[in-house]
Amino acid sequence: MSARSWAAAWLAAAPLASGCVSGEPRRIVAEATIDAWSSVSRLAAARVMEQYGPPDELESSRFGWRDAGPFARIVVWDHAPLYASDEDYDLILHSVRYEVPVSRRELVERLSDRLIVDPGSGELAARSDSLESNLLLLNLADDVAQGRRDLAEAKAYMATTVRASASGRSSPYLERLMFRPSGGF
Repeated sequence: MSARSWAAAWLAAAPLASGCVSGEPRRIVAEATIDAWSSVSRLAAARVMEQYGPPDELESSRFGWRDAGPFARIVVWDHAPLYASDEDYDLILHSVRYEVPVSRRELVERLSDRLIVDPGSGELAARSDSLESNLLLLNLADDVAQGRRDLAEAKAYMATTVRASASGRSSPYLERLMFRPSGGF
């Protein structure tokens, strides 16, 4: 990012910090900020902005949206991989209002270390490299929480779906939430 872009972003961010900027100026600040992000993070943030508009919260390495579509929160972090690998990067979080039944909480948590069950806030979140991966995790967490799949079935379905997706096939579990979060949408 050029010095001029940084200066423009800094000047535009001052009113933003006090909460008095919205709409297009917020988008300009966001776009100037992600110019300095890694390509993977920049793409993820741009994709979310395209769908939900400029973020509600802007930091130099983190953007956040509140009540965006069916999601209570969406967060994108700037994450620069240290080396190229086949690993996914946990750079985007999608959270829904969802009370996991106490009796099923441990099973849901064992489904993936990328799932976050927060009974205090009443949220269920998934953090991975893409919306599609997060949708798959959230949908399978709901299946386990509601007793429609046991843990082994959910993990097997996840592996099969990931392999199918890599070969160009899709699944409704990758495309949308298959359940209605608490609070509706």
